[in-house]
Amino acid sequence: MSAKTRGVLIVVWGMALGFPVFAGILDAPPPDLGSGTTGIVVYRMGPVHFDPGHVDTVIRCTNLSEAPIAVGVEIFGEAGELEGLWRRESLAPQQVFVFATGPAPNLPDASVPVDLEPIEHGKARVSATTSRLVCDAQHVVWDGRSGGPAKTSVLELVKKVARETPPASAAPNPRRRAPAAPER
Repeated sequence: MSAKTRGVLIVVWGMALGFPVFAGILDAPPPDLGSGTTGIVVYRMGPVHFDPGHVDTVIRCTNLSEAPIAVGVEIFGEAGELEGLWRRESLAPQQVFVFATGPAPNLPDASVPVDLEPIEHGKARVSATTSRLVCDAQHVVWDGRSGGPAKTSVLELVKKVARETPPASAAPNPRRRAPAAPER
């Protein structure tokens, strides 16, 4: 049974039993980033392609905050089912991490998920403990003879408006109006 068929069957059975159904990338809760830490979704992207040894999706992110952060990359299949989760519990300030859907000789430091099935038209999310993260992504078609990229194309990222909880001591915004009192 294919992963797509399995995902559809799970959704149908879940609906029949009255369980809430998530539509994958859009409304699934952010992942556990390790040590019980839940992040916020910072970027969404698609399509994600993975054909082992031929096509990869490569994501690079830099921590712009002043403190170490936790980061996670979720890969969703064509039917919206979660195919893989990669996480890093500590990314130092100004440090860059590279994630690739498969191993590549030109990306020796890239983090690669284990047992990821081929994906023709998936999606991905990047979550972190802060929105102070900048990322880019691309599709890479590998040259089988040289091992290098034969072609690359930029992948559009959608920065989700990620709101962080303000510190308790944060002063109210003087430009924001107070809500009007209801009329009686």
